[in-house]
Amino acid sequence: MKTILVLSPHLDDAVLSCGGWMAQAVEAGERVLVYNLFCAHYQGPLSPAARELHASWGNPRDITALRAAEDRQALGVIRAEGVYGDVRDLIYRQDARGEWLYPAMDDILGTRNPQDGALVGHYLEKVSALFKTEEVEMYAPLGIGGHIDHLLAFDLGVRLQGSGYAVRFYEDLPYALHADWLEKRMEAINGGETQVKLFSLENLEKKLTALSSYASQIPSLFGDEAKMRESLTVQALRMSGRQDMGGEKVWKIE
Repeated sequence: MKTILVLSPHLDDAVLSCGGWMAQAVEAGERVLVYNLFCAHYQGPLSPAARELHASWGNPRDITALRAAEDRQALGVIRAEGVYGDVRDLIYRQDARGEWLYPAMDDILGTRNPQDGALVGHYLEKVSALFKTEEVEMYAPLGIGGHIDHLLAFDLGVRLQGSGYAVRFYEDLPYALHADWLEKRMEAINGGETQVKLFSLENLEKKLTALSSYASQIPSLFGDEAKMRESLTVQALRMSGRQDMGGEKVWKIE
């Protein structure tokens, strides 16, 4: 049986976007591995964007350690495994002179800094070293919303596909809740066939319980846990077209 490898830009993206079918796959006896790409530990000076986000997260003393602990707890609910990458979140990335690559909030959804040019190749080498092409089924984000780290993860998925790996692309939540963002992204890439991966209501609940572990992130993403549960339940039922199953959509990119 192949390992399922989900490429997650940050410490919550895989569970947000794929948590239901991941839980379903584990329940069926499959091995699910989440590779968190941009999550390396960082404590130091903060960019203006980082200061703004830290404030929305409650200004914890060591947010990267806290977020990693939240992720381990969330993956434990689903019973998936986690791998933690060695590259910082873009809000902490600097050039050799110590200048911020993405100093302002607007830069996060802006233009990729050329200093990030080697990151896709860096992770292509690391991920390729983990599995042979026939051993793994991979999932990468579509990059809906235009977050630089999500687009880097998308490009990594494309490169892995070009290297012979089986790769499908998932709709980034909560960005995909905005229909215009989804439409804009699909116009920009050559999207092909889609598949709605179904899961039981029990595994929908498992996803929502896992997401509650990301307590630092829920206020900025949804407002509170009740709104998170409501919006993602509505989305899951809409995707499945049923009331007795949830669904999450994945795409094939030509």
